[in-house]
Amino acid sequence: WYNSNTDTPEYAVRNEVEIGAVVAYLFANSEDHELAVPNPARGDAANGQQIVESVGCLACHITGDESREDAGPRRTFGQPLQSVGDKTSFEWLFDWVRDPRHYSAETYMPDLRLTDSEVADVATYLSGLTGGNPTAAGATYAASDVDDVLLDYMRAIVPFEEAQAAMSAMSADERLVELGERAIGRYGCFSCHEISGFEDTQAIGTELSEEGTKLLPQFDFAFIHDIPHTKRDWIKNKLEDPRIYDTNRILQPLEKLRMPDFGFSEDEARLLTTAVMSFQRDIQPKRSHVPRSARKDAIIDGRNLTRRRNCVACHEIEGDGGDYRDLVEDASLAPPLLTPEGAKVRPDWLYAFFKGPITIRPWLDVRMPTFGLEDGHWNEVLDYFAAVSDSVGPFQTHEAVADRDILDTGEELFELLRCQQCHVLDTIPEGEDVSNLAPDLRMASERLQPDWIVDWLVSPLAIQPGTRMPGFFTELPGSFYPQFEQDGVAQINAIRDYLLTFRGGPSPVRGN
Repeated sequence: WYNSNTDTPEYAVRNEVEIGAVVAYLFANSEDHELAVPNPARGDAANGQQIVESVGCLACHITGDESREDAGPRRTFGQPLQSVGDKTSFEWLFDWVRDPRHYSAETYMPDLRLTDSEVADVATYLSGLTGGNPTAAGATYAASDVDDVLLDYMRAIVPFEEAQAAMSAMSADERLVELGERAIGRYGCFSCHEISGFEDTQAIGTELSEEGTKLLPQFDFAFIHDIPHTKRDWIKNKLEDPRIYDTNRILQPLEKLRMPDFGFSEDEARLLTTAVMSFQRDIQPKRSHVPRSARKDAIIDGRNLTRRRNCVACHEIEGDGGDYRDLVEDASLAPPLLTPEGAKVRPDWLYAFFKGPITIRPWLDVRMPTFGLEDGHWNEVLDYFAAVSDSVGPFQTHEAVADRDILDTGEELFELLRCQQCHVLDTIPEGEDVSNLAPDLRMASERLQPDWIVDWLVSPLAIQPGTRMPGFFTELPGSFYPQFEQDGVAQINAIRDYLLTFRGGPSPVRGN
């Protein structure tokens, strides 16, 4: 509503009538939702704010005065929270944050595994985010206005007398709900939203699969003469103002264009235009086809999934994403880089971690959520990580070294390099700057790929730019240290073998 072809004073009443009718239909056809915890007690709003700002909520949602444009598409993947308290209740927020899938089994909102006390704090904080500036109604309307608009809809499919007779048999409330159903059908709200009564209704949008193949005369520029008459310009202008081609046309309300305005920027419209132009029949020459392979298919599927689930809001992978890093004081406290993850972590450990995340860095507040994906989706992610890190292949094993001298030398180097100063072993040192801390090495044997440990010790910065892990072996194949006659490669292998003897750390595989 209030688009370029309906944004006039004389159209305001019809806009408001249709808006009110859609609201009436949605409320009349809403299902009851049973709260998992009836009448939950309120919590501490200040602590709720601290939780929202630290555990990762702001990777997908914005609060305060931040605008959607400044935050970008990844950090606005979820609904802006600035005025969520005006929209819903504390009780609903408690139920939603506690377990999003309890309300909607198909939701993309993950579970942050908060305690009920933390959930109460978050819901109390969010329910207090009020005071937004909703757009005021453009006009007021009477019951007669509802009748006029409904009659207009009904006359489009049945004779005038039949439409009047059908309306006369309805109460005022029934007419409003009937109009709401017809307006939803016209505007295609059900194409994006699950709405009762529209489960099997076909989407209203034009088929775009071969849009780039259409001939120029099939694009109706109407009375628009101040833009180049090319397919590319037609599509780009349609994206920037979907109703532009109604300009200067005399049309009945139900004849007007109805595509909504998504508020695309000029750059977004340009990129989408390129995409739509590429939707063509299978006539491209073979030399323009990208060769298929298992690795490339894994990358395509993985990219789609990690972007569809907005993993890239927290994590950088293939040089893309990681927006959440801008919200933390130090990049070392941000969610990890995922490009090398397939080479770094054992697949069985990573699969178990996806299914039941555990705490890797207990000094951090930000946490890996639970997504509730099917096993097939997690396998796509594992294949993707393996593909982008060039580690596609069978599960790798590395037998524990039984040579006591090698293990003793590895332990000696471990202590010489003071690895435990940063890498915690169960207990976090008191007073230690958390930005200097690193994961518990008791997990190494179960979690890390043996070959990756070697690569990491050789050059940490090459794998993860910005890491605080120092490079101890800068003189390879030699070494500054005397062990093994200053053979740096042998020293690294000894440290690796010693690390693989560690046991007892947190484990998603063993469920602790």
